Amino acid sequence: MPVIAPPLTGLPDELQIRILCGLDPPSILACRAVSSQLKETIDNSIEVYYHLELALSGMIDGPRPHGSACTRDRLTALRAYRAAYDTGKHPVQWATIESDLQNIHSRRGMHVVYHGDNPGGGPMRLAIYRPSASFCGIDEHKISVKGVPELSGNFPYVGVVYFDVHEDLLVYAWHVLRPRCHPADAHFGCRLSPLSGDHDEPHPAATQSTIVLNTPTLNPTTTGNVWPIIGFRDLIVLRYHCYSFSPAVSAVVIVNWKTGIVVWQMNLKAEQAVRLLSRTLLAVMDQEASSPAIHLYSLDPSVSSDANCSTLTDCKCTLSLPTRGDDPRFILTPSNDTTGLPSRYRYAGPSYKASSTPLFLRDPGLTPLVLRYRGGLGIRQRQYMLIVPGQTILEWAYEKRHQQRVVPWEAWGPRGARMVYVPECTSLLGPLPIEVNGSCVAICNWKGSRYVVDVYETQPYASLNSPALVRDRHATGFKSSRKPLWMPAEMKVRAPKLARKTPPINFEDPLSTKYPIRKTTRVISLKSGEQYGSQCYMLLGHDDIIILRCTMDHSSLEGNEYGHSYTMFSAANDT
Repeated sequence: MPVIAPPLTGLPDELQIRILCGLDPPSILACRAVSSQLKETIDNSIEVYYHLELALSGMIDGPRPHGSACTRDRLTALRAYRAAYDTGKHPVQWATIESDLQNIHSRRGMHVVYHGDNPGGGPMRLAIYRPSASFCGIDEHKISVKGVPELSGNFPYVGVVYFDVHEDLLVYAWHVLRPRCHPADAHFGCRLSPLSGDHDEPHPAATQSTIVLNTPTLNPTTTGNVWPIIGFRDLIVLRYHCYSFSPAVSAVVIVNWKTGIVVWQMNLKAEQAVRLLSRTLLAVMDQEASSPAIHLYSLDPSVSSDANCSTLTDCKCTLSLPTRGDDPRFILTPSNDTTGLPSRYRYAGPSYKASSTPLFLRDPGLTPLVLRYRGGLGIRQRQYMLIVPGQTILEWAYEKRHQQRVVPWEAWGPRGARMVYVPECTSLLGPLPIEVNGSCVAICNWKGSRYVVDVYETQPYASLNSPALVRDRHATGFKSSRKPLWMPAEMKVRAPKLARKTPPINFEDPLSTKYPIRKTTRVISLKSGEQYGSQCYMLLGHDDIIILRCTMDHSSLEGNEYGHSYTMFSAANDT
């Protein structure tokens, strides 16, 4: 940074502060280290310190008034928030859902949506675990989704719901296949309605109230169902699983719901999954055991006609995934179970109001891809997750030298990704739940009468520490500490024995990945007298951890009926 420091020292203080606030944390810390004058400017500037600590925390702030007094209050609140978050001092809010057997179908922003599809299910407990002085309150909203208007009779069709608070959008997607019907009567489709108004009315921003999909990737006469919907602004991703074929295949269609035009479509195998990264970039994860890879595609949401069906040869770049550790004896196999796929939902921050207090939110631009792995020597197998940060994906997606090429793991993975050991499941059914939001990846386990959630923050500044304050000049009541607020996670590497002829295998990270992370642990205790449920789900919000516990009375199940009532619990009072 000696190139930047000398020109800055000759500028007025106000201009220096403005330039420093536009730099990234490594550049600010480098300027502070090479110039005593810049060190004095940074230490005396509340704006630079707030910009630095906000970036180091991997968070973003909402609109706020200008002025040092407001910035000082925000810095104090940020430090108090991070101190409570890092030490795990979270109050717990509880709510009992006395309705049908619940399945999570969609969640958006600070909202959680439940679908009751079996009238005989038992209650579910909702625990919201969040730092104090952040969001508060649990609001309940009822959503009643009726049948498609053009359908008649009592044909039992099944659909899924997606909603976007920002766009006031409610999407209901379905697949209709009548027994012994004419092929023209079978179709895939979705209906667009306002979330806050009458759900039978069309959405005012959509050119078509009902979109019927007749694309080359879809065969409407096959037996199939609709998978949960994901979306990003004016794009929604519809995936239809067809199990009439062997092996089963699925079709993914990305639609601009405002224009009703298909902007991207592709046929996928069972071991492939799609993640929408932005309005112009998506990833197809191929978890085939022999040659796993991440295929990156570009899309244009403003096209005027339906896009053609894409293939693997149309991708911008292919990032190869590992199949062995640093030691060739250590075999790594990607897991194809649905819980191991990257998160199917993308969170969006609550919409800001002019009179509302700014909120600290996870930066959605830092959202990584997460893939499950099994690895080990012989019979002994361990569980891992491979975290691929969004910054790494963007770096290689737009690297012109690697367009239409396959990039080997050794070229991008060791420094651009991070492998984390996933502990064995103690009491939970199935693999441990893994959730992603912003730069955070969380793993939930059950120990004794408590939930233990390990949160990993993956961002490029996770290994940097905020400079210690010389004296309390920025915030009243804030005491300087010898320990920095953010500490990099320590790697647990076994000490090699002198008698070994070969170096030992690092079972915590068999790939020796270097991307920086920070690890914190949350312990969530149940209320007195409560028992562990038969099913457990975990949701990771912007500032909270939501635990869903379902206790089901199997003797009360009645038939195989399907309901269409949705309940939306808002964990925030500002949306």
